[in-house]
This record gives sequence, C-alpha cells and structure tokens, in this order.
Amino acid sequence: MDKQALNELRIVRAGAALLYANRVKQSGNKVVRSTRAAEHDFSQAKKNENIEKKINHMLDGLESLAGAIEDTRVMLGDMTAISVVSVLLAERSKKQIQQLTRGKKR
Repeated sequence: MDKQALNELRIVRAGAALLYANRVKQSGNKVVRSTRAAEHDFSQAKKNENIEKKINHMLDGLESLAGAIEDTRVMLGDMTAISVVSVLLAERSKKQIQQLTRGKKR
C-alpha cells in the first residue's frame, strides 16, 4: 500500500472516531435530559395530593429513566467504537514507525 493510501485510511479512521465522539456527546445529552425529566416528574409526584396523578407522574418518571438507560447503552457502544478506531490508528502508526526505523538501519 502506498503512502497516500495509508494517509487516506488514517484520515477516514480519524473521521470515524470524531463521528463516534459526536454521537457519544449527543447520547450523553439525551441521558441528562431524560434524568432531569424523571427528577421533575418524581418531584411533581411528591407535591401532588391526588393518588392517580401521583402515580401518573411516577410512571412518566420511570419512562424517562428507561429512556436514559437505553441512551446510556447507545453511548457505551459509541465509546467502544472510538476505542476500536483508536487501537486501529495506533497499530497502524506503530507499524509505520517500525518500518521507518528498519529503513534507517540499512
């Protein structure tokens, strides 16, 4: 593989890492929004005297928490993808450095 192709692959992998990093941030923001919504719903349940409304607020809070858990799972998957891309970039760089040092010894 020539040097230009290697550089293009590195750029693509770096772009993939940045894409996944953006997705991690978006998922993290969703988790924060969902947990805040759950806190609000639970707070409303505390304040409400009507049992039916209290239960409805609690159910809404649980639904928000379930969404937060799902978004956390997505975020962890994206973080794993960043790790894989980082390892691939590091391995390629390590091989290139070894090739360069071998070339200088000759």
